[in-house]
Amino acid sequence: MKTWQPRNEAERAAADRAVEFISHLRHTRGVWAGVPFKLLPWQEHGIIRPVFGTLRPDGLRRIRTAWVEVAKKSGKSELAAALALKLLLADDEPMGEVYSAAVDRDQASIVFRLAAQMVRTWPQLAKRCRVLDSTKRILVTAGRSAGSFYQALSADADSADGVSPSGVIFDEVHRQPDRRLWDVLRDSTAARAQPLLFAITTAGSDRESLGWSEHEYARKVAEGIVTDPTYLPVIHTAAPGSDFRDPKAWAAAHPSLGVTVPTEFYEQQSQRAAEEPAYENTFRRFFLCEWVSQSTRWMPMHLWDASAGLALRQGQIADAMRGAACLGGLDLSQTRDLTAFAIVLPPWDDPLSGSYRAFVQCWIPEENVAARSRADRVSYEAWIAQGWVKPTPGNTIDYATIERDIRELSARFNVVEIAFDPMFAWQLAQQLDAAGIAMLPFRQGYATMSPPTATLLQLVRERRFMHHANPLLRWMADSVVVEQDAEGRFRPSKRKSSSRIDGVVASVMALDRAERHVMGAIDHDPASDTVVWDERVNIGPNV
Repeated sequence: MKTWQPRNEAERAAADRAVEFISHLRHTRGVWAGVPFKLLPWQEHGIIRPVFGTLRPDGLRRIRTAWVEVAKKSGKSELAAALALKLLLADDEPMGEVYSAAVDRDQASIVFRLAAQMVRTWPQLAKRCRVLDSTKRILVTAGRSAGSFYQALSADADSADGVSPSGVIFDEVHRQPDRRLWDVLRDSTAARAQPLLFAITTAGSDRESLGWSEHEYARKVAEGIVTDPTYLPVIHTAAPGSDFRDPKAWAAAHPSLGVTVPTEFYEQQSQRAAEEPAYENTFRRFFLCEWVSQSTRWMPMHLWDASAGLALRQGQIADAMRGAACLGGLDLSQTRDLTAFAIVLPPWDDPLSGSYRAFVQCWIPEENVAARSRADRVSYEAWIAQGWVKPTPGNTIDYATIERDIRELSARFNVVEIAFDPMFAWQLAQQLDAAGIAMLPFRQGYATMSPPTATLLQLVRERRFMHHANPLLRWMADSVVVEQDAEGRFRPSKRKSSSRIDGVVASVMALDRAERHVMGAIDHDPASDTVVWDERVNIGPNV
């Protein structure tokens, strides 16, 4: 951590006054309740001293925005409450107005409640302030700051009309749906001599959000890409690509580790992340303070590579799987994009510990190859030459070619059935069904996609998903971002993923059918082409 150093005695004195004020406050929660507020080194030297001690030549504070991004349970809310009271009661601001804001009033009230309790437990402040719990306001009634107040705002930007903040505490910025409230409050500080916008947040997941935009600005200031002497960026995060089980990564993201949170908690949660693939991104986001998108991949590529098995050419994979009873998944694209057909060979004799093999064939409109290569920044031409992608005539997907190829592949691999998304493939499915290939509707909703998506990741972790180093499929796996619904179910997101993921989606669909067969959900004799499947398991809701 870079330690702030005062440039003169005035800066040292201003920083000392802020630290001294906070030292009279008391913590409010848990085992720390009632204990005098002793700033931790990262809080004192990384935030409080530079915020209040960095002065302009006229003696006013230079820092107008402080961005503090740190892991959960690091004490940032208690720090924000202490800072809010410093702005309210010891900032020499006539008729000061301090506000806490967040995605909703309940969230904004968290810091307010902590500040209110700090007031109640410091007798001198209790005499000077009235705490109005019903309106979420602290009113200063005596002393130099008389008439100043601290207010928790509702989330509606209109609620900020007419305010003139001398200080703003903006909590969990990553949850903010848009930037209206942020902009209104920031712009409303214009009449104040030394306003401060103090933003606290953990990492988020939406790279179109206010939180990501401000994170990126803070990062650029921290790295010297942008020069802004009024902005203090404080970002505690694990290094990119860190092993989430590494205590060094924990400490980088959580500078209060071992104080506000025991190390054992991280040990338990990282173990959970190792055992529950869907929880890894949650752990990375909240406890390693990583923005979970492609910079923190859903699929750890070192595990993907370790699961490859023997590297084979496309034709060699086909030879290795020839004649065995396989299951298929078809992700039929719209007219100008990739179409993917995945064939999965399950370990019929050893489903609990054996390996699954995967063959994936993709198609692309011939006249779109060059444009798609430029847009996706890959060489489809090379993949076509190697057999991983097949061109179809014209500038749109030629369904006749795909139907012919799927019929040939199904015969070669003894494909028992093919799961398909009815969104685009009904007509092709009917034609294949008429040709004697069992076609199974499979909507790509959370209910249907979540279990096999989790299974795929688990198989990769166990080195039991043999893709034989298919370079096209590797590129797609490296691009996958999953999205979750309110129930915690997840699925690969084509909308959020950075590149094409059609082959992975098709593999997930094929894997679902393979899992159901080998685990006995469907009666199947792998020596025959006879499949008897239960209507109750074939289609999940498209939610």
